[in-house]
Amino acid sequence: MRVGNELRVYDIDQDRTITVEGPIGETTIIIDDAQVHVHESPCREKICIAAGEISQTGEWIICLPNTVFITIEGAPETGTEVDDVAF
Repeated sequence: MRVGNELRVYDIDQDRTITVEGPIGETTIIIDDAQVHVHESPCREKICIAAGEISQTGEWIICLPNTVFITIEGAPETGTEVDDVAF
């Protein structure tokens, strides 16, 4: 997860609630059952909350107004395939 210019790394297998301070207020992120979602955010449109839960390598959620970027990193699970490629 990146908050502004600060990089924070969390284990997706450890349940926790994370509160981060951005330029417009606090964003609350929940890691539960190997899934991540934005629970609360001070942004107006709440698109980051509407994004729902992510759990696969390469998935991400962003809150541009509060400069919070969440991404799942690591080796992809076996059996997953690329469904499209664009150049």
